[in-house]
Amino acid sequence: MCFTKGCESYSKSIRREALEGDFEAMLKSLQPSQKLFDYFAIIFKREWDLRLEKLTEMKHLLRRDVEKLERTKLVKEEKLHASLKPKRPFEEMFELAFTFLASPWKIWESDGLEAKRTVLKLAFEDRLPYCRKTGLRTPKTTLPFKVLAGNGDQQCEMAEREGFEPPEALTSTVFKTAAIDHSATSPAAPV
Repeated sequence: MCFTKGCESYSKSIRREALEGDFEAMLKSLQPSQKLFDYFAIIFKREWDLRLEKLTEMKHLLRRDVEKLERTKLVKEEKLHASLKPKRPFEEMFELAFTFLASPWKIWESDGLEAKRTVLKLAFEDRLPYCRKTGLRTPKTTLPFKVLAGNGDQQCEMAEREGFEPPEALTSTVFKTAAIDHSATSPAAPV
């Protein structure tokens, strides 16, 4: 039955057998010829095989990438473990250095000329100054000996994280150091 107002078949019914018969005939007409159907089946099979080949190739490339990543991971893990393990224990690595710093004289006492040259190079920055009248002058020692020669009477403490810079910006344009006045103007702020 048609329910569209204004249609000439409005509220008129169509026999079921006629409608179903027309539908079956129309549905039969949708069936392609066997030759055309076989042709499309070949095309679809070819496309399926191409996609399967591409998927297989992609799977191979992904597997290769994963293997490469695993090798890279193994190399990195080896480097990580190698870097965490010192080649020798602390005592063995620094024994000679500590022996030298504790008493360069012990190494100087050895008969070897090369050891004496090494002591001179490692203990002093420059040639030793000597005066005929007063004798050996104050030598310029290398940094380790300067640090180790610190005043033993003073109490040593670690510096705090804060406290080196003033908590507020300096507003004065005069800088003074110790008892000497080094008056100057501060550099201009960048614009």
